[in-house]
Amino acid sequence: MTVIASSQETSVQASHLSKLWSFLRGRPAFSRAPVSASPGRRSLEGYEPAKTTNHRLSASRDEALLEDHRENVREADARQGVVSTSYGLNENLNEHFDLGKVLGQGGNAIVVRAVSRHTGKEYACKCIRKVLVDPKASDLKKADHKYAIQRELDAVRKLQGALNVAAFEEAYEDRDNVYIVTELCRGGELWHRIGEKHYSERTVASYMRAVLRTLAQCHSHHILHRDIKPGNFMLLNEDDRSPLKAIDFGLAVLYDPASLPRSDLGLEGTPWFMAPEVLKSAVEPASDIWSAGVMAHQLLTGRFPFDDKRSPGNPTISKIWQSIFCDEVDFTRKSWDGISAEAKEFVAALLNKDPSKRPTAKQALQHPWLKGGAEDRSTGKALSLKVVQRIQRYAQSSLFKRTVLEFIAEEMLESRAAANPPDAPGGVCRITAGATPVVTSPTDSSMQYLYDHLGLGQTDVADIHDISSGLQRLGYKLERGEAERLLDQVDVGHTGHVAKGQLAASQIDWAALQRDRDHWLRCVRHAFDEFDADHDGVCSLDEIVACLKAKLPLTEVAAAVRHAAQEAGKSEESMKNGLNFDQFMAMLRADSRDSLDQYDDRMGGSHHGSYSGSMHGGSLHGASHGLPALLERSVRAGEVFQPAKPLDPVAEAA
Repeated sequence: MTVIASSQETSVQASHLSKLWSFLRGRPAFSRAPVSASPGRRSLEGYEPAKTTNHRLSASRDEALLEDHRENVREADARQGVVSTSYGLNENLNEHFDLGKVLGQGGNAIVVRAVSRHTGKEYACKCIRKVLVDPKASDLKKADHKYAIQRELDAVRKLQGALNVAAFEEAYEDRDNVYIVTELCRGGELWHRIGEKHYSERTVASYMRAVLRTLAQCHSHHILHRDIKPGNFMLLNEDDRSPLKAIDFGLAVLYDPASLPRSDLGLEGTPWFMAPEVLKSAVEPASDIWSAGVMAHQLLTGRFPFDDKRSPGNPTISKIWQSIFCDEVDFTRKSWDGISAEAKEFVAALLNKDPSKRPTAKQALQHPWLKGGAEDRSTGKALSLKVVQRIQRYAQSSLFKRTVLEFIAEEMLESRAAANPPDAPGGVCRITAGATPVVTSPTDSSMQYLYDHLGLGQTDVADIHDISSGLQRLGYKLERGEAERLLDQVDVGHTGHVAKGQLAASQIDWAALQRDRDHWLRCVRHAFDEFDADHDGVCSLDEIVACLKAKLPLTEVAAAVRHAAQEAGKSEESMKNGLNFDQFMAMLRADSRDSLDQYDDRMGGSHHGSYSGSMHGGSLHGASHGLPALLERSVRAGEVFQPAKPLDPVAEAA
């Protein structure tokens, strides 16, 4: 789903009204353009917005259209004998939000502007039909649709603490639709910025850092994204240094690392971005890396690396597939003139046809091109606390796990306070690569420094707004609302305050602490005994639910239990038996999400690292090969491809 919201967006185009009316009546708003359509004449959602007269769609008109849509879906369900699926979500959307202007639409969902009735704040609301009404969809696709919605809900919840993902606010449902409310990105799609000043290799590198961080976080949660492309990323605002946010997880699925590649997913995605192994029904995390490589190629040169070479303006799917299978990236083409060798090496690494030889997302983030040239590096690097990165890392854990870690941190604080006088100096931190301290205790010297600068030096509790201001004073550049959302992941009870133990839990390097096995065992045993209220040797499901109900709305408890079960390596069914001590300990084990490099640091004021001067070939604006026009044409190409009948890519490409 593409969502576009900018300051220039003051109306809905008149030509859109018929499409909107058709969608809300339960019919496809437009016929999906075939892959053979010209990339230069199609937007990401299958049609190009008309540049005609302005027309404002009133709120009452929107409500009437939405209600008409719901009524038609109900009638269609009754005719087909469809029973509405319940996702256990709140059904009181209208008590909290007013739905307004349509921002974007696709075959089975629309995105509208949502305004909070309590605060007046604006959000984006994705409205997804519970029943897939596309007449071209297969019976298998229609049957899987309800599970696809659940997978998208699970993905946005798991990633809600990551700054490179549009922040998840809440989810609702009614009989006909699921509503996912997220942060509103006002800066538009990437192609809105193409041709503007300062569009250089550094700009593209900064975008790719955001993309790869998103993938690193997805893969840490064992999520395959499956639709990496520019249209699924938006800029938070119109500032030149605006953060880039992932906005769509409609094709995301979970995977078991022991059962890769997945061969049961069929062909879904955007043709130009599909990896060779995807066309053979063998999907794995490396397939997302390939798509990121296509995106980097596209943003640097304005062209797809694999296309219908004879007819790029009117491509056929068989020629695109043939190119993916057979062609190599041609770095001698004129479109690569003036682009650095490091950029070419980066793209070549991601587009290796052998998935086993592609870097992981975390490995790709270490590539020199993403880190800048030698002139950007310094040997005397200042101490980097990485506070914001640590909070994002902490937020990836389930709420139950965060609650347990918070308890352990509080216990460590209390035991140190009992053993040492109040003015005793804190422990000395070990310093690792990148001048980053390794924090294994809430009383380490770096934590004392942090408490003093975030208003916790002389008190055990501080207001979230005070801590947000303290982060700004420390040099962290967070957009309005981002700091509060981030700190909400630390304030698991949503009290509006952060305790010293909660902050400590978010900053401790738990993987390093767990290496001291005897100490860690004592910490976990004490915590387990606390949460095992009846002391029967099992932290029961009722005890876990009771803990979560004290911190979460009732509708979010089930998802939080599922998340904790996954961390403990248990199925939803076996979770009914609760967690014994070994399973409790497995849940707390640090994993691949513990790497700080996969999270945005937001330090220093440049989210992208883009510079006004030229680097690695200088500015891409105004290049001789007409890059702005090429980029706009290629970035706007591509609809999610969902074939009506099974296809054989190998045979098609032959």
